[in-house]
Amino acid sequence: MRLTSGSMRMNDFYKFDRNYTEKSVLTGACALARAGLTTTSTSHLDLQTSIKSLDGLRTLPCNFYYNSNIDYVYELSPGQVNPLLLQPSKERAIVENIAHLDWIDEGILIEAMQNYLLWFRNDEKLYKCADHFNVSRETIDYWIREAEEDEEV
Repeated sequence: MRLTSGSMRMNDFYKFDRNYTEKSVLTGACALARAGLTTTSTSHLDLQTSIKSLDGLRTLPCNFYYNSNIDYVYELSPGQVNPLLLQPSKERAIVENIAHLDWIDEGILIEAMQNYLLWFRNDEKLYKCADHFNVSRETIDYWIREAEEDEEV
């Protein structure tokens, strides 16, 4: 049977999700894309890990980013295909990537911030999330300005 784009199931689109059997938090470009903030591919996973030796490991289905203090509760929802893969809110995805710039390409972060400001902007929620993750409001304001002033769209 041949699948067309109109007949693809969610399991086909998120083909690597079912491989993970431990609770993980999505991050990086994957979290931003699945939050609807970028046009980056969502099938390749970017996951936070508490295992230091996995930091920077890149495999076909996944990139791992070390975080010694993963928050498994705040602003997360279960994944659509695998409930163990936790999807951050739009605000958390942005804030965590700002806090960990080595997890994301800055161009993708700016694209995500531009789309957030255009379609979903909620400064109160964004700052509350920044406060939760100890990211200064000045840092958030810097990235808002970067997104507003960036001419590459």
